[in-house]
Amino acid sequence: MIVITNGTLLAIQNMTWNGQLGFAAKPATPIDIPLVDLQYQALFAENGFAGQDGPQGIMGISHFERGLMWAETYSR
Repeated sequence: MIVITNGTLLAIQNMTWNGQLGFAAKPATPIDIPLVDLQYQALFAENGFAGQDGPQGIMGISHFERGLMWAETYSR
């Protein structure tokens, strides 16, 4: 949800930790999952699509700064 994501980032930008206010840079590091989707691997094989399930790819954005980790995942 855009409201929750933007609200969380706004709260972080107004928060002081380790002597500094907010993030110094906009979150932009992609969360790249190079593994196949293990949850549905059996379902792919069961329906004749074994081996066609590739990497999951870019699943969101993360940012780590001064000990604080923020992550946004994309919904399907």
